Amino acid sequence: MDLRFGCQVHACVLKSGFQGDYDVSKMLLDMYVQAGCFTNARLVFDRLKERDVFSWTVVMSTYAKTDEGEKAIECFRSMLRENKRPNDATLATSLSVCSDLACLGSGLQLHSYTIKSGWNSSVVSSALVDMYVKCGNLADAEMLFDESDTHDLVEWNTIICGYAQHGHGYKALEAFQEMIDEGNVPDEITFVGVLSACSHAGLLDEGRRYFKLLSSVYGITPTLEHYACMVDILAKAGKLAEAESLINEMPLTPDASLWKTILGACRMHGNIEIAERAAEKLFESQPDDISSCILLSNIYADLKRWNDVAKLRSMLVDRGVKKEPGCSWIEINGKLHVFLSQDGCAKY
Repeated sequence: MDLRFGCQVHACVLKSGFQGDYDVSKMLLDMYVQAGCFTNARLVFDRLKERDVFSWTVVMSTYAKTDEGEKAIECFRSMLRENKRPNDATLATSLSVCSDLACLGSGLQLHSYTIKSGWNSSVVSSALVDMYVKCGNLADAEMLFDESDTHDLVEWNTIICGYAQHGHGYKALEAFQEMIDEGNVPDEITFVGVLSACSHAGLLDEGRRYFKLLSSVYGITPTLEHYACMVDILAKAGKLAEAESLINEMPLTPDASLWKTILGACRMHGNIEIAERAAEKLFESQPDDISSCILLSNIYADLKRWNDVAKLRSMLVDRGVKKEPGCSWIEINGKLHVFLSQDGCAKY
């Protein structure tokens, strides 16, 4: 529904006195969410006389999509205070928020709730494994994974990518082989985890082999993420020319992260020629991004090329580029606190 027309319908609802009708309010809530008008969606939700699990889940999902995870978690707690029983979607959304924010404390509370409530759902189990993985608690993730008699592709991908993200490359590859032995067919996400595992473990030859298997055996067209992993594998191994050629020859438009990977590796391996070419690509695509200038400046400094360092700094000043403040967050006593660098108002 067109948002302007939807607002007109909402006005008619208010004038006609139907704002208290639950079915009408639910349609308005869904309409505003679909249109991305989250402020109006929250107003409709707050005026509901009776909120069911559907309306709570819609609002929580909205907060999750708009990077307001702490509000989504608070919504879940408010829903429980109103004695509303969540469903699989509600719990999965809440656990996903805990995963994104790395809020292990809130995740543990949700896990405790599922145990006390006797929850038995593959959707929730997968979300719990994902939460523990992303919060860095691999022991509990493994325990939950092993407790399940059968695993779907989502669960396999979660554990494989989890091992890879936390530097357990060999475990990730062992899990991949076990998945194949059980007759499961990998997808694009599986190979992101596998290639990431090769990168973390420094397995150059294996990385090349899996990158070829991706299309030759499983018929999967490599995505930007797959190319990014392969570039990272090559760059870490010092194969900078091969990594550069892979980017230049790939059928997709490379994003800045690929060139930044090469630029960072150039400092490690002392390759100024490829570093300058990579930096030039970044200057063209992201002229206001300070990070590429800093990376190249560090390489010049390592080589004692101070004139080039000064030129880069002058270029930044001329462009009026400013560094964005860093942002972080921490969970204290069940509450999420957000910090900005050089924030004098922070309590901690």
